[in-house]
Amino acid sequence: MRRHDRLFIAAALLGASHLGYTAWVNRVAPTGAVEVLSDEAMIAEDLASLRVRLRELPEQAPKAGPDVVLIVVNGARADLWAETTPEVSAWAEGALSYKNARAAAVEPAPALMTLLTGLLPSEHGLYRESAGLLRAAPPAVQTLTERLHDAGYRTVQLTARRGERRSGQERGFDLRFGAALSEANDRLPYQSAERMVPLVESTLAWPRQAPIFLQVSLDDPLLPWAPRGPYVVDTDVLLPQVMPLKRDGGRRRGFEALRLGLLNGEEIAEPEHRLAWRAAVAAELRYLDDSLGALLSRLPSLGVGDEDYVIVVGAFGQALGEDGVLGEGRSLGEGSLRVPLLVRGPGVAPGEVTTPFSTRALAAWLLDTLGLPPLPPSRVAQAEAASPAALFAERLGRIPQDFTGRVSGPSPHQRAVTQGSRKLLVDETGRPILCVFEAQGERCHDGDDDALRALLDAVSPP
Repeated sequence: MRRHDRLFIAAALLGASHLGYTAWVNRVAPTGAVEVLSDEAMIAEDLASLRVRLRELPEQAPKAGPDVVLIVVNGARADLWAETTPEVSAWAEGALSYKNARAAAVEPAPALMTLLTGLLPSEHGLYRESAGLLRAAPPAVQTLTERLHDAGYRTVQLTARRGERRSGQERGFDLRFGAALSEANDRLPYQSAERMVPLVESTLAWPRQAPIFLQVSLDDPLLPWAPRGPYVVDTDVLLPQVMPLKRDGGRRRGFEALRLGLLNGEEIAEPEHRLAWRAAVAAELRYLDDSLGALLSRLPSLGVGDEDYVIVVGAFGQALGEDGVLGEGRSLGEGSLRVPLLVRGPGVAPGEVTTPFSTRALAAWLLDTLGLPPLPPSRVAQAEAASPAALFAERLGRIPQDFTGRVSGPSPHQRAVTQGSRKLLVDETGRPILCVFEAQGERCHDGDDDALRALLDAVSPP
């Protein structure tokens, strides 16, 4: 046998072995749990690309001031967060924990824009249009990042999604890193937490003369879920047939058909389905907790100490079968609105806050704490500052579709206001839904409330 033939056979065997190994580590267990391949070469490629971008940043004049690290977790439900994040909870013993924080938007890009502007989606203009495309915010909309940049901060955004288009939330950042990320694992459209943490550490360790504002977006709790075996507490409830795994085409199509059937009222989420989805998200949060908890504990060694501000916030939650809804961006129920919020920094006393707090107010609080000029006020600011506080939320632009992708309904624009133990939600058809919070959870039915309706109408878009 000639030498090049032997080399060809060896290369073919090596390739087959690699494919077999990849299939093995990405196998779908009978329980629905998976193992997602962690590729050290891709992590190294990401770090190399980031360091090139960091070296290209212009020098800044020396300036003193506290660093600000804002960690945004998309899809983090407050009711699951407390029971699945022991490592982050240990760090949070020195933080102020908001136990009644609510999101004002329920989709990744609009919710982050709300965090950075203090505006509802109908005010900042970033939401899904009729074709499902992301609409950009108008140039006149001002952001927290621009305020910090003008104050001399080095501003960096690390986002887990590759190639996310410019839509307005990048304004004010010296560096926005996401498009240059290497390929994500073929099960996931985003980079997992263990891929993101090295980027955070490299950014914070990079030499600089000015304080940094670092905003990090993590997407692990979002669909499609990839519950890793070691993080699944009860494997018996995971039901592979209702899990949205990307590689298994038949199962993925079945899951999407079920999801659309729920949305269109043609299917009902069975109790075992809801348990499976809840278990999957809980496993994702435990996985996230390992990486995020380790990062938070290492922040002092990276130069972020007691004199700096660290904020961990859920941008929004997600529905897990309640009221026939599944996933993010489709509901203004409490599963989507109640989120974790943890704050550490100078002048922030550790403890718990049980009074209602909208994530929409976070940017205003931070600018006031840093003594920087405020952003233009939201039209709901006065109503939210009233006693008792009224918290508003919006869901814009998600179009109901059938299984073929054809539009099958009107453009939804849901609005909600929460005050005390009651919430009024007006759906896309104008139907009012009244919810009451009880010990066992949120109870909703068709109904109106004159006081809540007056609040909602007073701040409705012109």
